Amino acid sequence: RKDIKMSKKHVIHIGFHPAFADFLEFEKYNISVVVHPKVDEGISDELRGKLSGVGVIDVPHNMNLNEYDSAFDQIEAQVEKLVAKNGEPFAFVGIFEHVTYPAAKLREKYGLKGTSSKTAYLCRDKVEMKKNLESSDIRVPKNFPVDSGIDKEALLKLLDQIPGKIVLKPRKQAAAEGVFIFENTEELMSHYHQNGIDEDYQIEEFIDGDILHFDGVVRDGKLLFMSGATYLNSCFDYATNCADLGAVTIDDSDLMNRAKELASKITSSLELNNSVFHLELFHTKNDELIFLEIGNRFGGAGVSSLNKFVYGVKLVTEAIYSDLGMPSEITEKIDTTKDVGAWLYTAYSTKEEAKITEVCGANSLPESVVYSEVAESGKIVNDEITVFGSSGKFFLKGKSSKEIKKDCETITKNYVVKLEKLS
Repeated sequence: RKDIKMSKKHVIHIGFHPAFADFLEFEKYNISVVVHPKVDEGISDELRGKLSGVGVIDVPHNMNLNEYDSAFDQIEAQVEKLVAKNGEPFAFVGIFEHVTYPAAKLREKYGLKGTSSKTAYLCRDKVEMKKNLESSDIRVPKNFPVDSGIDKEALLKLLDQIPGKIVLKPRKQAAAEGVFIFENTEELMSHYHQNGIDEDYQIEEFIDGDILHFDGVVRDGKLLFMSGATYLNSCFDYATNCADLGAVTIDDSDLMNRAKELASKITSSLELNNSVFHLELFHTKNDELIFLEIGNRFGGAGVSSLNKFVYGVKLVTEAIYSDLGMPSEITEKIDTTKDVGAWLYTAYSTKEEAKITEVCGANSLPESVVYSEVAESGKIVNDEITVFGSSGKFFLKGKSSKEIKKDCETITKNYVVKLEKLS
């Protein structure tokens, strides 16, 4: 009934994907979404019937995470229509990297509590976030903003301050999109002369060490939960070299305690007081922890699923509840070093469109695998834009990080998906 529906509080999700529909509480809220046309096409009739409204903005379906920022005027216009239809908003929910900042700006426009636009921006712009943390004496890589307007002399002057390898990457993207790694200044300058440098980029010193990811929940400025894991390969290797990507949780209590202290300092400096976060740190051979980046959202790929399988923590729910101003579901401390697990996404051997001809090793997985999604023969792959397209997804749980890492290596060795290119 319309009167019952209108009595519910109106919640607007900026950005959405049907895969996350099960996390929406339609019985409690009138839920509207603002999405681009590709997502709108994927909303089933059943789901559309549950939604109070769908606002569609003219944004292409691609990997550019700045598109929603650029389309903020469109987002505002769609929100106004949804508000006119369903009433004033109770909350704006933005749980993905590309929508945390627009959602924060809308909260301020409508006078709602939640993550501020200042904090949301600091968690998006990798140059500004590091500048903020440097003032808190947190070790960050040397870095400088660059763009298409920089001339040769100015660029060389900046590069003189960065020893060794050099990273060139966008300030506001994710999943290693648009990242380059150069062995030295000469390689980067060759790239500069041949291709130039796009807008909103940065150069950064290359830090040699493991990359760790930490995924947590902070409420009222206090760290309620944080898990940690060491990447197997890196997002850069996955995106550019077709390397398998995964991470094994950390069972070293001392390392986790140090990381928690640093995470608390980082979230405090950024004024990230009520949110989930995905933090990445370098762990050097000298046992130093160096800041890489942080997002005020849950981790991608297998991160949220792993935390649910191993620790029973639903990071997606925590992200939504944070934006709604609802209490966390976490009621007691969880020692993540006592339960060990891993997520593993195996990569296809090519980025080009291809057909799967054979799947080997799917029936002989290690006993530690608690959930898996394997490929099917005959399927066409690499035909859609996606961040983590994979030939297999595996989640493991075991007794130690060392044992689980070995099991991941066993999977990458024995699980093989054979392809036939279409062109």
